[in-house]
Amino acid sequence: MDNSALVSVIVPVYKVEDYLDRCVESVLRQSYASFELLLVDDGSPDRCGALCDAWAKKDGRIRVFHKPNGGLSSARNLGTEKARGAYLCYLDSDDYLAPDALEYLLGLLQREEADIACGALRMVQDGGESFADQPEEQLCVFTGEEACLALNTEEDYMSLVTATAKLFRREIACAVRFPEGRLHEDEATAYRFCYLSRRVVRGTREIYGYYQGNAGSITHNRSERSQRDYLAAALEQISFFRGKGSPALARAAADRFLNNASYLAAEGDGVMRAFLRSGEARDCLREGVRFKTRLRCWGSRLFGVDLTRLYNKILGR
Repeated sequence: MDNSALVSVIVPVYKVEDYLDRCVESVLRQSYASFELLLVDDGSPDRCGALCDAWAKKDGRIRVFHKPNGGLSSARNLGTEKARGAYLCYLDSDDYLAPDALEYLLGLLQREEADIACGALRMVQDGGESFADQPEEQLCVFTGEEACLALNTEEDYMSLVTATAKLFRREIACAVRFPEGRLHEDEATAYRFCYLSRRVVRGTREIYGYYQGNAGSITHNRSERSQRDYLAAALEQISFFRGKGSPALARAAADRFLNNASYLAAEGDGVMRAFLRSGEARDCLREGVRFKTRLRCWGSRLFGVDLTRLYNKILGR
């Protein structure tokens, strides 16, 4: 492994007193040691700012930035601007890395001459995960457009949509800004990162502890604002591919989103119910989505029933 390549690990920090030490320690324990760790204190009202400063005194690879609260995207953007590395890695402060995460991702990226290397998430309930048991490795290498298509499939969605559990070449990371003042920042940017890339490599090694126990995290709180931001991100993706003259990509994005909107609407989501009755939904349907997607949309819109779910229930699936 060539340790001359510097990796910048960017960690936004906000109200994570109980988890920050675990997160930082997971970076400092990495088998690949040529990194800098950027802790971006996003105006946290608790002791997180002081904890960040204390960590910086312990290890010279840590740099700390304090800023007024602006949200996750704002903190990631500042970290991206301040990063010095040739490769950038984003880590949420209530999550943690497997000991070989950076070594694994850098190996994938360099070996496949890719712009983005993706590992897999492991859902965790505590901080004691050893990452010893691993699924059989299955690598897949995409072109940028192939990655955009894969992003809209069930098989590859989670591995491609998150900004975390990845290593980005600096040029790719700096070319896209996370949308400040909005939620669902990953959905709003993943397709842009992929589209700009020549090659994207996806491995199946689980190298990222995705913590499920923090009830205060954005992931665990669905709100009208959250759903409106998700809707905006989905429509922007479809519009982006239209503007690039890529009907296949626009169709794939519309198909995935309409299926998800239909499911959510049938579950009582008011934002998605209103969307399915709107002209924007009709525009999405014009992308040439599958017949069963159209049928599912009409079922949710007219009867408040998810026909796909009902069909699977009848068949006992």
